[in-house]
Amino acid sequence: MIKEVRLLYAPFRHFVSGHVCLVFKLVDGKEIVISPEARSDKFIPLLGFLPFYSLRYSKLEYDEYITKYQRAKRIFYSKTLALDPEAMLILYEKMNQRASYLEENKEMYHILSNSCITNTLRNIENSTNLNLSLVQRVVLIFIPHHLTNIIDAYNSNQIPNLVCGTENL
Repeated sequence: MIKEVRLLYAPFRHFVSGHVCLVFKLVDGKEIVISPEARSDKFIPLLGFLPFYSLRYSKLEYDEYITKYQRAKRIFYSKTLALDPEAMLILYEKMNQRASYLEENKEMYHILSNSCITNTLRNIENSTNLNLSLVQRVVLIFIPHHLTNIIDAYNSNQIPNLVCGTENL
């Protein structure tokens, strides 16, 4: 059973966007990070527009994941996603299935169509009734932490403001 899902966001140093993944907190307290990412030792965001990298899903315990990326001096921000328990479980299962699929099947990573944010959005949409517009999808590629605003607005039946600045997580 899943107790909580958090969006983990790490801005890139020299690029407008950042890396996005999800942290699943299990009822036993264990935290698992499932992270769609480019299969490479060194990711260069501008090369993400070219068929240069393969996509993979990394699955690690939270402490191990943070330790691994803090060595690269990454800064992380985290915000809880307001999802119901059934949606959290479905999301966790779908991301695990996708991780298994990508272990055996090669897919090209592309920053606009098959990246960490597009995969995270696809999994969230497939696990909930959330249906994002094209404008929301494009904005989220460049301001991925606004996903939490969209989910909050969806849950309260309000229309989120996606194009006004950024917020601190």
